[in-house]
Amino acid sequence: ALLYIPSHVPYNLYSDSYEKGLQLYSKGVFIKEKCEELVPDYLKFVKGLVDSPDFNLNISREILQQSPMMRKIADNVEKKIISKLNDTKKNDFDKYLAFWKNFGEHIKYGIYSTYGAKKDLLQDLLVFHSLLNEDKYISLKEYVEKMGKEQKYIYYVSGESLESIKLLPQIEKYKRDNVDVLLLDQKIDEFAIMMLQEYDKKTFKSISDDSLEDLSEEEKKVIEDKTADNKRLLDTLTESLKGEVDSVIISSKLVDAPVCISTKDGLSLEMEKTLNEQPGSEGDVKAQKVLEINPNHPLFEAFSNIQEDDEIVKEYASILYDEAMLLEGREVKDKGEFVKKLNSLMLKALKK
Repeated sequence: ALLYIPSHVPYNLYSDSYEKGLQLYSKGVFIKEKCEELVPDYLKFVKGLVDSPDFNLNISREILQQSPMMRKIADNVEKKIISKLNDTKKNDFDKYLAFWKNFGEHIKYGIYSTYGAKKDLLQDLLVFHSLLNEDKYISLKEYVEKMGKEQKYIYYVSGESLESIKLLPQIEKYKRDNVDVLLLDQKIDEFAIMMLQEYDKKTFKSISDDSLEDLSEEEKKVIEDKTADNKRLLDTLTESLKGEVDSVIISSKLVDAPVCISTKDGLSLEMEKTLNEQPGSEGDVKAQKVLEINPNHPLFEAFSNIQEDDEIVKEYASILYDEAMLLEGREVKDKGEFVKKLNSLMLKALKK
């Protein structure tokens, strides 16, 4: 086999007209121009040829597809390509990054499209930006090696761009505690992570998840007490935002921001958006959103003091939700109503 990876993305790689495959020869005699059986879909950008003495010159397409010899050659070609990429990543990281920026999404697709069957083969090729390594890519191996002794999970967060991800309020706690977080800014990222499930016996965990699993017993007790003391407020907010959020809870994540949105059951806002953008989708994929409120923010204290006044709490519940969505980089559903309530608040403050 003589193979190469283009230094630039082929102009028609993502079009229906693109044909993957390697040239196939037998004893130097040309058999087929594009033998697609020789490379998997996720490596469709690879060019080259294979010359094998084991094929009949008059072999049919059907026999080629069913040939055990073809499957064995294809398997060897795939492993050789991945081995070469691993060597390049280890010995010439800058050159590997040039490849990654062009074709990294295809490697992730290889993990996702095979439902994780190829994760052991491909996982060490993955590199990511992270919270504590903004200016360079790191591998999963590097992330795990730098984890603190008490850290149980490989944390990640997703968004439309690195810039928007860095502005997410959930990031604050991890930055303060010097805990690294993988920054996933491509649509395929979370789907690949779902198929990986874990790396080096460390489970992946989204910082946008509503779980309290990684809190100490003392921290959980503080949250439980705050929740009990403000049950009426949380219930009123939850009722007011019915249809928008599944629940309103006291947050353990926030440092400076007053609110944030988390999600349940592993379906993030970014995954919701990606799935609803797929052809044939009717926009019926819905993440279960949770509104989290910072118990140490002055805004929470103000709401807590008026929690007996259900009408005022209900009146401004939507502002808290819209504010959280804006911090997530999302659109406010009813901009007119949002502006109206903001103006009302400003008028009351100015009259004082």
